[in-house]
Amino acid sequence: MNNRCNMQTNLLDFATTIRQSPNLDASWNCLLTELGRLGFIHAKYGFLIAAPERFRRDDLVIAGQFCEEWEGAQLKQLNWIENDYIADHLLRRETPLTFSRVYQLMDSGQLTPQQKKNHAIGRDVGMVNGVALPIRERNPIALGGISMEADRAMTAKEFRRHLKHVLPELKSLAELFHSNVSRPQMLDESRHPSRRELECLNWVMKGLRVQQIAHQMGTHPKTVEKQLANVRAKLGAKTNAQAATRALLMDLITP
Repeated sequence: MNNRCNMQTNLLDFATTIRQSPNLDASWNCLLTELGRLGFIHAKYGFLIAAPERFRRDDLVIAGQFCEEWEGAQLKQLNWIENDYIADHLLRRETPLTFSRVYQLMDSGQLTPQQKKNHAIGRDVGMVNGVALPIRERNPIALGGISMEADRAMTAKEFRRHLKHVLPELKSLAELFHSNVSRPQMLDESRHPSRRELECLNWVMKGLRVQQIAHQMGTHPKTVEKQLANVRAKLGAKTNAQAATRALLMDLITP
């Protein structure tokens, strides 16, 4: 009973604090503080518009990072996200996935050679214990989740026992964090996309290219390109698909 009361108090305090966070970075720091309290040293959050047949790193909305060794090794791989079994799991399934389960699949030959090479890096740099939590919430075509690495001092047995104890709280923290960063209020008024910019993103979400969007909107392709450039800047996105994902998560556009 005491553990349940403590968890509810922690979640209430977190919800109050994160609602006061002005942007994604501040919200992320709030989450990291809570994850640290629960024994996790690194974490990464990612979301994109569903595209089961293909997805790219630049289309993801990402926050956080793992250890420098892992990040550095991944940067050298142009297609690491396409070969990340955990990312694939977060996009296609709704169940938690532990790092140890990924390594079991790797050792039993159930991963592709590219996935095996990718995840061997994580094990080689000491990322042994961790868990990935899918997040679905209210937008059915925006998929993603949060991956968390546990304190490396834990043994595998200790981590399994610890995860069973903290998993409900981890799920609630992840959902509260995601709900907060997907609020339209997280944007400054000066950075709020215009109606026409959001209309462009709606067409991007439907898979149309610039020429096709211009035809649908009755305007010139260069006007569409400018509107897309403006909305990418306002949403802090590198690509049109990433901008559409952020707009979708923040309920600025609808599926």
